[in-house]
Amino acid sequence: MNAIDLRGCESCADVVQQYPLFAGVVSVVIGGGTYAGLSAVMYGRINPVEVGLFAVIFSVCYVGVRYGLST
Repeated sequence: MNAIDLRGCESCADVVQQYPLFAGVVSVVIGGGTYAGLSAVMYGRINPVEVGLFAVIFSVCYVGVRYGLST
């Protein structure tokens, strides 16, 4: 398995186009982590179903729009 090397990349703006699955996983992690952090700060609890649902919907919408605009 080879790692994706994005250092010194001239076409890194097209990461979503080149690696849509990788971009989706990254957006799920970032979206879910951010939502969980905000939920913990604002409500003092984290609902895993709510966080997971938000992360998946956010990822599908974000990567879908980015992928669609780049084609």
